[in-house]
Amino acid sequence: MVETASGGVMPMRCYWSERAFQGVAALVAFAGLAAFLFPDSGRGVSLAVTGAGLLMILIPLWLVPTCAMAGMPCNLSFKPGALLAGGITVMAGLVGVLQLRRLDAAGVERRVG
Repeated sequence: MVETASGGVMPMRCYWSERAFQGVAALVAFAGLAAFLFPDSGRGVSLAVTGAGLLMILIPLWLVPTCAMAGMPCNLSFKPGALLAGGITVMAGLVGVLQLRRLDAAGVERRVG
């Protein structure tokens, strides 16, 4: 929070960046739950997780960027953590898509349940 000239407080950009990131992370958690409950939706859920991971990367860089002060905690901890979490999420989604594609090409029947 930053104090304004009138004495009020107002959230900084990093606050909104973190809130947006939390929303996308909740989407990824929901996608994981959907993949668990509906195994036949694996490829679509994996694609959605890949897109959500890209959003995780874009939020602190471009969509809701953190402040320009390099020494602030948002740039020292939140931004690198968001990029790492987004990268891992993208990789997990792509691995899921490629693995399901490989299984479908091999003719392996997937078990439900």
